Amino acid sequence: MDNAVTAKKKWWSGGYSPFDVSYGKLMMWFFLISDAFTFGALLISYGTQRFMAEAWPDPNVVFHSFPVWVMRICRWYS
Repeated sequence: MDNAVTAKKKWWSGGYSPFDVSYGKLMMWFFLISDAFTFGALLISYGTQRFMAEAWPDPNVVFHSFPVWVMRICRWYS
């Protein structure tokens, strides 16, 4: 009976990146991917709520309620 154990070949022993990618570049890609997923989820949730709602506020009424005094102050200081 043979009791010899063969060692498995290691693909990467650590230290140097096998894909020659710096840490900063890798973290930037992680950030960009997570940012895309976050905003994609926000857009999907908005679309779901928008199209599943039976009544949606009228934009003419919503944007008509903008405070007039803000526009007056902006006009005074311009």
